[in-house]
Amino acid sequence: MLHFTSVALALTALGLSAPTDGQSSASLHGSVTPAATAPLGERAALEDLNARFGSIEKTFRGRRSALDYAGHPLTIELEPAWLRAEFRPAMESLAELGCGRASAWLLRHFHSDVGESTAAIVARKVALYREVLARNAGAEWIDSNEIDVVRALMLDGPELGVRFVREFGDALLDANPHRPERRAAILRAMARTVVAAGEYTDAAYQQAAHLWRSAGVGGGPESGTYLANEVWQLEHLRVGRVAPNFCATDVDGNQIELEGFRNRVVVVAFFKLSSRADTAWAERVRQLYATHEEQPFAVIGVEMGTNEAVFRRLVEEQGLRFPCVFEGAQAGRVASTWRLNEAPRSFVFDTSGRLRFVDLDGAALESAVETLLQEPPARAAGVHGRQPTRR
Repeated sequence: MLHFTSVALALTALGLSAPTDGQSSASLHGSVTPAATAPLGERAALEDLNARFGSIEKTFRGRRSALDYAGHPLTIELEPAWLRAEFRPAMESLAELGCGRASAWLLRHFHSDVGESTAAIVARKVALYREVLARNAGAEWIDSNEIDVVRALMLDGPELGVRFVREFGDALLDANPHRPERRAAILRAMARTVVAAGEYTDAAYQQAAHLWRSAGVGGGPESGTYLANEVWQLEHLRVGRVAPNFCATDVDGNQIELEGFRNRVVVVAFFKLSSRADTAWAERVRQLYATHEEQPFAVIGVEMGTNEAVFRRLVEEQGLRFPCVFEGAQAGRVASTWRLNEAPRSFVFDTSGRLRFVDLDGAALESAVETLLQEPPARAAGVHGRQPTRR
């Protein structure tokens, strides 16, 4: 587990007291009593901790917003490590006193960029996940953006391992029987961990598909379609294989199809430009394209959110010079061919048309593209089209 200096000073600064002699950290946050049914005094203490968390988290978001530059939003994935490190001691102090939201914030905002060893990071994260699970598996806030524990679980899956992700995910599923969207996100995190840990073998994909079938999404008239789509993707969009081709028309009227981009490294990016987070995602894709525009590299953007007029305006404002397809909230030719349920998503293909990476972002996406560009060019049969570029 990670150790931090001056914890007592941090507690004093927060107006909190350190645990008394003989009072362990576990005794402060190890109870499984739900907050809503806790004794009155304990509920008041938790409300005070949550209020303190809210104040610190609001200050953090304000500081991050102040760092926005040139109108491009700084999302969680782009916020500076030094800024997160500045707020970490205060959040650690609140987590030690049993504030589940603080534990969730630490899970969502800290990964491998904090300077500790991988073993120390994993040990601390396992402890934080267990602290959240003890009281808050069914909490309303557990999948809110800034403290999205389910998103954190998906990102941490490779380090945590299949056994822990399954254990934690199963507990979350049990605590959320009537929340289809939350259950879907949990199942997706579990399935992707299983597939990656199994090194994208057929057996791993089959195991992930079985996980979806056995747990289901639950509730709502569209749940059966949603489940069927996820299973289809696990059966047909497999790393190492050529993905089903799609045909579409971009906003400039060009007819495009995936097979027309053979002999290029291709990123197919799905987004909703009406979302602030997706606008930042589109900006990162734009920068990626600008970096590799002169190389055998292509980007296809697919919009799954706003109306077409707004999308066209945003394409111009964002300076997206790669082909962009509008599909709207209802799945169009691309999303329906691949039976996608949500955005943002990213799919990276090598020059032979094989799917190599799924759902990468930031430095990981950049590294994957650079790796594929360094591979020998493929001699794949088929159409070798030139990417239409927006000018």
